[in-house]
Amino acid sequence: MAAFAASGDLALTSGEGRHQINLPRPHRPKLRRFVELCNG
Repeated sequence: MAAFAASGDLALTSGEGRHQINLPRPHRPKLRRFVELCNG
């Protein structure tokens, strides 16, 4: 999760399927804050 928060890129793989998620740079601070809150 920390790598996703830093880069904004995440690849999800389930069986044969693969999905790429890219969070735009302006929204990354919100993701980092969410990660901080989840980690306590």
